[in-house]
Amino acid sequence: MQNTKLFIAGGIAPGCWEPAPDFEAGAKVTLYEASMALGGMHPYAGWIAGLCCHTDDPKADDLKAKTLAGMATRERAVSTWPRPLAIYRALRAEVLAGRLSPLGRRARCIDRPDVKDHTRYVLALDNVLAWYASAFGADDGKEPRLKIEVFQAWFANKYPKGAPAGTTAKALAREFKPKMQISESTVRRALGKKK
Repeated sequence: MQNTKLFIAGGIAPGCWEPAPDFEAGAKVTLYEASMALGGMHPYAGWIAGLCCHTDDPKADDLKAKTLAGMATRERAVSTWPRPLAIYRALRAEVLAGRLSPLGRRARCIDRPDVKDHTRYVLALDNVLAWYASAFGADDGKEPRLKIEVFQAWFANKYPKGAPAGTTAKALAREFKPKMQISESTVRRALGKKK
């Protein structure tokens, strides 16, 4: 393929002192980086690190740390937003099923060599983009499957026991719209309802 790149602009977020540098992936990208960048998020922005790190040791759970705490921080970061979470879950499932193969050895946590760190599995960017186009392309020519995946992730987090009785698809679509535009028919399809 051509010289494909995945790019997310850096910059300063309100309340942050240091600007985040641009993120650019060339031929290779980690599972975490792909999930965040394809979801429209800068994988290593300082404000994300500040939101997701939970220890006093910045080197232990830094977003780039190769430790168990670093893996947990990356998982918290990707789980914070519905779109990167949906991409992460689907991409990880592809890797675990062997349909996408990591380049080289599978990453392990340096402080726990018995633990595989799937967030740091390195993948060929061209393979990831080809998978993304086929996995999240148009579903029956109407709505991107990603929209359905994102809605389902949001719905499962918001209503773990199901929506309150009498909640309509229209109400759910309206509630979800600040995150992403979605139609009532897509909400019904995502929930497996006819009407």
